[in-house]
Amino acid sequence: MTKLTLGFGVALVLVGVIGYAASGAAGTTALVPAFFGVPMAVAGWMMARPCSRFAGLYSAVALAAILTLGSLRGVKALLGGDSSVASLIQLSLFVASIAYLVAAGREGVSGSRGGGSARPGSA
Repeated sequence: MTKLTLGFGVALVLVGVIGYAASGAAGTTALVPAFFGVPMAVAGWMMARPCSRFAGLYSAVALAAILTLGSLRGVKALLGGDSSVASLIQLSLFVASIAYLVAAGREGVSGSRGGGSARPGSA
C-alpha cells in the first residue's frame, strides 16, 4: 500500500503539472491534482515508517475521499454533455481515487483478518 500511495501521489502531481502546462498556464485550477498529490506522497512516505504507518494510511484515505467528492462535479458535467478537458481529467481523478479507496479498503480488511500487511510492525 505504501508504494501504491507514493505512486498515486506522484501521478497526481504529474497530472496537475501537465494539465497546467497544457492549458497554457491560464489558471491555477489545473494544479489542483498536484495540490492533492504532494500530501498524498507525504502520506505514502509516512506509511513507510512503522511508527506512523496508520496515520499515513488514514491521511491518504481521507485525501482520496475528498478527491472523489471534489471530482464529482466533472462527472456530473460529463453526464450533462460537457466534454471539456477539465471534465475528462476530473472523471479520471474520480475513477483513480475510487480505485485507491477500494485498494485501501481491501488492505484494511485483510489486515483486520490477520492476513495482510496492515498489522503494526509489518512495513
